[in-house]
Amino acid sequence: MANLIIKSSADNLVLQGSDASPAITIGSTGTTTFAENATLAGLIITAGTAPSSPTVGQVYYNSTDKTLYVYDGTNWRHVSERAGKAIGGTVTSYVKGSTTYVVHTFLESGTFTPYSAFNVDALVVAGGGGGGSSHNIPGAGGAGGVLAGTGAAVVATNYTVTIGGGGANGANGGNSILTGNSQTLTAVGGGKGGSGDTQSSALNGTAGGSGGGGSFAGTGASGTQANGTFGGQTFTGYGNDGANGGGSGNQHPSGGGGGAGAAAIDLFGNQQFGPGGVGMQNDLRTGSDQYYGGGGGGAHWTDAHSSDRAPKVNAYGGLGGGGMGGSNSNGFPNKGGLPGIENTGGGGGAGTSASYPSKAGGSGIVVIRYSL
Repeated sequence: MANLIIKSSADNLVLQGSDASPAITIGSTGTTTFAENATLAGLIITAGTAPSSPTVGQVYYNSTDKTLYVYDGTNWRHVSERAGKAIGGTVTSYVKGSTTYVVHTFLESGTFTPYSAFNVDALVVAGGGGGGSSHNIPGAGGAGGVLAGTGAAVVATNYTVTIGGGGANGANGGNSILTGNSQTLTAVGGGKGGSGDTQSSALNGTAGGSGGGGSFAGTGASGTQANGTFGGQTFTGYGNDGANGGGSGNQHPSGGGGGAGAAAIDLFGNQQFGPGGVGMQNDLRTGSDQYYGGGGGGAHWTDAHSSDRAPKVNAYGGLGGGGMGGSNSNGFPNKGGLPGIENTGGGGGAGTSASYPSKAGGSGIVVIRYSL
């Protein structure tokens, strides 16, 4: 059978909808125009709203955000997601050297679903511990534990991603977990700081991914993050000890929380402040190193009017989201310290008293990367 040819010379060829308005217009030069919400072989053009009753594989172009979407039977997915090998989380990409990487970042719990079997690199960061309970000079929160590895095999199944929350004042951080295909990686939440001086039974920090710092009269706790195994690969665990408090000298500072990259520094009797341990660096998310898992800064008690006491300086949180510690010096705006930064696993900064309490740790993050 020969082709059916409809030829237009001077005028347009117009296909009308049921309301007699043009649905598809073919110009005399071959240019084709679709009305909004016109359908042709699954293609829908709309002004910013997805079709209400889509079918699997249907595609539409959103003219508001200038993005092409495809329906997977459950959700409308950005076509750039489908260009990768999996769905789940926030999907980005970058080129490093001659390799293009696709990255799935989870800032909250979700599901990672590969379309087929391939290898991934992954970073799992737990929530940071909170500073110690709010009495005089408690310890700082330890960073969330970190697991990092490369070349892990995944298959076409759902992998559940759990993001650990930052620990509240006086609480450990939550675990972050990647699990699926009968395998599990668990990054351990950071330990809480030791309680202040009215809590004599709990002056010491608590163990966690990285350990919490001791109150001014307490000892720091151990970092417990171990290595893990996933997809046939060993993932290195990162977590370190919190620092001891500085005793009852003029400043009687509390200990900083341990960091994923290093332990917090132990204090001496009249040392001014106890910084948090530094976090570890990792480049999976952007191709450039970023810090994760900084320990919270310890608190200290100082009197700016006394010549034998140190100047007004707060204890720094460790690089990687650790919250700054509090200072009771006159004029300090953050006498209760600062919280750990969200989605870094940073430990919470220590407060100075019940009136200026310790702060919470930062929540965790999971990053999964693969090459195209």
